[in-house]
Amino acid sequence: MAAKILKKLIIFAAGPWSGKSKSARCRGRNDDMDNKELEIIPGAVHVDLYDRKDIIPFDKIELFFKKNL
Repeated sequence: MAAKILKKLIIFAAGPWSGKSKSARCRGRNDDMDNKELEIIPGAVHVDLYDRKDIIPFDKIELFFKKNL
């Protein structure tokens, strides 16, 4: 049952880039998702969100899953 629920939840954390990669990632294949959210992290680039704990929005991620699980 957990796998069925988790397949319907997604949260993206991304830097404020523009162009094809943003629209492809945030729309398209995930249009059928029930609960999805996009968090834009000002000043961040792709690799910042791997290990820069000072800019990763842990509070928003936690709130998203508490609200949707």
